Amino acid sequence: MSDGSDAVSLMVAGDPVETQAFRDIVAAYEEANPDSQVDLIEIADRDEMIAKLVTAYSGGEPPDLFNLNYRYFGQFADKGFLEPLASRLEDSDVLSADAFYPQALGAFEWDGEQACIPMNACQAWSCT
Repeated sequence: MSDGSDAVSLMVAGDPVETQAFRDIVAAYEEANPDSQVDLIEIADRDEMIAKLVTAYSGGEPPDLFNLNYRYFGQFADKGFLEPLASRLEDSDVLSADAFYPQALGAFEWDGEQACIPMNACQAWSCT
């Protein structure tokens, strides 16, 4: 909602199969939440997405949400670009920290804060 609209912007990078999965997730979310809108920004190449994120942050208009590999996470966390998410995870009725492998959560901690939530490192027994 960085642009002042009611929509949430989500920037993702991936091949056509991955971006289709994000389109499906956004469609399901909007169907379940008819008063919500997600503006999906699809980038085919991860390096291009990193460059676009840096430019967006430099220009003061970053997306609200984005997927980020842990290998790139430090450069954004170090600049204070990432919002601590522990309280959001604790308050969630959908997700729990127990659903993730501790190592996966730990990979996205910065200065003792949970800065990102792993996208695909859920423990199988707790994802059902």
